[in-house]
Amino acid sequence: MRERLAALWPLLLPSRCHACGRILTRPPRRWPRWDTLCEACARRLRRDGQPRRVPGGPPLLAAFTAEPALLALVKGWKYAGRDGPVPDLTDALARTLARAPWPRPWHLLPVPMPPWRRLARGFNQSEVLARGVARRLDLAPPTDCLRRRLLAGRQAGRGRAERLVRARQEFAARAAPPAEGSLVLVDDLCTTGATLRACAEALPADARPRVRALVLARVPRAVLDSPKGA
Repeated sequence: MRERLAALWPLLLPSRCHACGRILTRPPRRWPRWDTLCEACARRLRRDGQPRRVPGGPPLLAAFTAEPALLALVKGWKYAGRDGPVPDLTDALARTLARAPWPRPWHLLPVPMPPWRRLARGFNQSEVLARGVARRLDLAPPTDCLRRRLLAGRQAGRGRAERLVRARQEFAARAAPPAEGSLVLVDDLCTTGATLRACAEALPADARPRVRALVLARVPRAVLDSPKGA
């Protein structure tokens, strides 16, 4: 019975690929959860997990490479409210952190948003990801020790030099971070690294050597500026 319902699912409640818009025709892999990617886009997603470092900042791990399909998922979630892929993205982020060699315990620090933008969007994607990773890995709830100033603007669309200058002015510590373990900044994408670097610099000087960064993807500027990466 379960198999029959799964086979009829695309006919009874059709859905579209969140990356390319194609109608999904195959039975969902994890019924009754809808699939969010067609087979072609799913094949294009590639895991990353290679150790890197934010320029002038903390060590960095990314769950995926910056494929257009992944960028479309993130863009659709943030700007159109299409949150169907969030469980899969969170699972991938949790698996990436689980393999990290960083000293434990891990304390997750979501990158904060300006209050006005969070109110307009209705959520902070970094907090959503951090809470999901904490649940999957049985970690403590994310630590709220960073804040973003009230009039902070968007970093998207700015050049590297401007991002660096503005980011240093936008973040501040609101509470002392945990005294032991790794302080893992969580964000959706890393482009120039200005935001992650500024978050690390906003923490007390003795805590900065323990800062790490975890993102869905490290996005080269050329990819972000291309029509497919928009």
